Amino acid sequence: MAVNIRGREAAFKQHSESMEIIEFSRRMLALKDKWIETLEASRTAILQRVDDLQKENRDLKEQLNSVQQERDLLLQDPITLQQDHAQCLAELEDERKDKQMYQLKSEHI
Repeated sequence: MAVNIRGREAAFKQHSESMEIIEFSRRMLALKDKWIETLEASRTAILQRVDDLQKENRDLKEQLNSVQQERDLLLQDPITLQQDHAQCLAELEDERKDKQMYQLKSEHI
């Protein structure tokens, strides 16, 4: 009878240990699921941040190109600028003469 009781006690102890292992495994699985959920949320946030930074980078490159174009215009050779200015003045003078000629023609009519 003593052997039978010891056998039952050993079986009960083994069953209790198995139940503890099962419970521990369940808790570990729950933690793993929570960890996966946290990592997915973090990944989503990181991807959104990457998208935002890429857009900001594109915008900054566009601004840089615009500033460089303006700088290039400002740094043009002074002779080229003088030539452009002289051409504009000549065009204005031509337009003034044309207007004056049309006015004279209209007065004679």
